[in-house]
Amino acid sequence: MRSMRIFALAAFSAALFGGASVAAPASMAPADVLLAQAKAATGGPAWDRLQGWHERGVDNRPGQAIAYEAWIDLRSLAIVNVHTVDEVPVTRGGDGRTTWVIDPAGGVQIDPNPQAVAGARRSAYFSAYGFFFPDRLPARRAYVGPLVSNGATYDVVRVTPGDGAPMDIWIDRATHRVTAFVDPDRRHPTIALLADFRPVDGVLLPHTVAQSGGGVKPTSVEHVAAYDFNPAEAGRFTPPAP
Repeated sequence: MRSMRIFALAAFSAALFGGASVAAPASMAPADVLLAQAKAATGGPAWDRLQGWHERGVDNRPGQAIAYEAWIDLRSLAIVNVHTVDEVPVTRGGDGRTTWVIDPAGGVQIDPNPQAVAGARRSAYFSAYGFFFPDRLPARRAYVGPLVSNGATYDVVRVTPGDGAPMDIWIDRATHRVTAFVDPDRRHPTIALLADFRPVDGVLLPHTVAQSGGGVKPTSVEHVAAYDFNPAEAGRFTPPAP
């Protein structure tokens, strides 16, 4: 997820959001309507023309700036991230069957554990707005309820990809934009807030992502330098030889 790529997002923080609360889950039909509105407000049919997902930028953390680059296949949910610190890259990937890490020394660690594979696919799904492609990427979608925070009203939709854990999506009722991702698992109190929306090839995307571990100050602020939606080159998602 960039840090948004590997989602460990969790329940929203009362300290950060002034004790906002969410109603109990209701029917799924309103969720479909809300997500369709969000898609229409941020590009509509332009989303359906995307062939791949590639972005690069800088993830600013306390005392550290990490350059990142990420690729996602919008059909298989294969994903590769490269994070570079002091010109030393670390590559993480998953192709739907296994996951891997290439460490700074060039060593390869392969992990076919189903939980790791599902986590990588979940990261790819939410990072690339997989919920805007319900025919291509099926998932369960349920309306959780309205939420009022800092004077704004959000509709919360809980999306559960086929083999992954759920994620709560906050949709701003005024703009219909997705403005936050929150993991309903309260064991990992982190939230990602999306801002600085700009059009790219017909779709409206955030260029700033602030993540917090449950406190008032963000632990990471990511600035996206560029997006493009060309398919990745052949072999990009192929696991390296161990």
